[in-house]
Amino acid sequence: MLELATGVSKVSFTDVAALIDPTSVKFRSLTAPAVKVLEQNYEYDVISDAKLLQKYLGQKIRVTTVKGDVSEGYLLGVAKT
Repeated sequence: MLELATGVSKVSFTDVAALIDPTSVKFRSLTAPAVKVLEQNYEYDVISDAKLLQKYLGQKIRVTTVKGDVSEGYLLGVAKT
């Protein structure tokens, strides 16, 4: 549930899959049926390993190897490929 102030509001949903079908996105007000969406924008970004890792710069991450070894730490940098 999302509560919005009276008037025009901007709502952004990030980290949505790039392959989402825009026609599958629905919006409905539970308390004010006259509320409507004025504009919808979909910004698709080509994803790469480096671009994905950049989202987590400075954050604590956990890496699990194929063998099952686990390491935790803070992501300090990303090498461009």
